[in-house]
Amino acid sequence: MAEFQNIDAPIVTMFNSPDLSGEPINTLLYGERIEVQSQKGDVAKIKSENDGYEGFIDAELMAPHSKKTHKVIAPMTHLYEEPNFKTEPFVPLYMLSPVHATEEKQNGFVKLGNGKWVFEAHLGNITDTHADFAEMALKFLYTPYVWGGRSAAGIDCSGLVQICLNAAGLPCPRDTKDQVHIYGENIDPAEYGSLRRGDLVFFERHVGIMLDSKLIVNATSRHMSTVVEELSSVVDSYSGIILVRRVGRPE
Repeated sequence: MAEFQNIDAPIVTMFNSPDLSGEPINTLLYGERIEVQSQKGDVAKIKSENDGYEGFIDAELMAPHSKKTHKVIAPMTHLYEEPNFKTEPFVPLYMLSPVHATEEKQNGFVKLGNGKWVFEAHLGNITDTHADFAEMALKFLYTPYVWGGRSAAGIDCSGLVQICLNAAGLPCPRDTKDQVHIYGENIDPAEYGSLRRGDLVFFERHVGIMLDSKLIVNATSRHMSTVVEELSSVVDSYSGIILVRRVGRPE
């Protein structure tokens, strides 16, 4: 029988090798559910329930959690030992981290199942979605570029697309090479001059989200940041567009 656990740290890096010193290939968020495929010592081979991604993590950074009721909707928030903003934050939590919120509330904070407090307005119901995933991408402006990242602590191009589509309630693969095959329709190259908000534009090993017909938001190593640029600039940098997918115009 499969063993399931939850990520028990603000973010956990997934590696491609069991020595945890190889290539970082993904970032897992607090509360995300994982399948433990095997464990040797303090290293676990796991599979992310969110996207099926497999890799290795520090086994000490997982634990069983209560059923999730809410999720973080701010790019980043903090947990506190007390419901008081003048106290020192305990640890950060990042967008889409699932949590168990209790009925106990005080001073604008809500108590979580782990005994910590979080600002209530930074949480949404676990089933809430935000249709305008392009707007969600703008919340990550100036976030540093980190290979394998998918949080406000650091994010890469495909991580940005995945988090924003997930926020819209849409499942999404982790890597650009797989995202290029997801739902939506291919846009004829003749229409590349009149793209729409929410169109996903794929380049060689890169992807971004259109804000309108000319501006694109993307997490890029060219700037080591998440930035808004003219589409033409990105086209020049990545030697042209490979494909455009229209997932649907955000409302």
